[in-house]
Amino acid sequence: MVYKMERKKEYNKQYQKKWRENNKSHKKEYDKEYLKTDQGKKIRHIAIWKHRGVINDDFDTVYDIYINTHTCDYCKVFLIEGRGTNSRNLDHDHNTGEIRGILCMNCNLNDVLNK
Repeated sequence: MVYKMERKKEYNKQYQKKWRENNKSHKKEYDKEYLKTDQGKKIRHIAIWKHRGVINDDFDTVYDIYINTHTCDYCKVFLIEGRGTNSRNLDHDHNTGEIRGILCMNCNLNDVLNK
C-alpha cells in the first residue's frame, strides 16, 4: 500500500511538472491576473515579508492590521497604496525579525523606531 502511494505521488509530481511546461503562457497569465486580486496581493505581501526576515505566528492578522492602517505610526502622515514617499511599509527589526510598526517610506528608510 505504501509503495502504491509513493508511485501515485511521483506520478502526480511528474504530471504537474509536465503540465507546467506545456502551459507556461496560460499559467503566467493566470498568475498575473491572480496577483491583482485581494487574495493574491495578500499572499504576495506575506511572501515578501517572510523573505525579508519578518517572523510572526499569525501573518493573517498582521496583514489585516497592515491593510487597515491609514497613517504612519511615527509621523502620522496619510499612507497611500503603491510606491512613493507616503507608501505603506511594514517596519521590522532586521536582527530579530520582530515587527515594530506600519510606517511611511520616509520614516522606514530613516529607521526612526530603531533610534
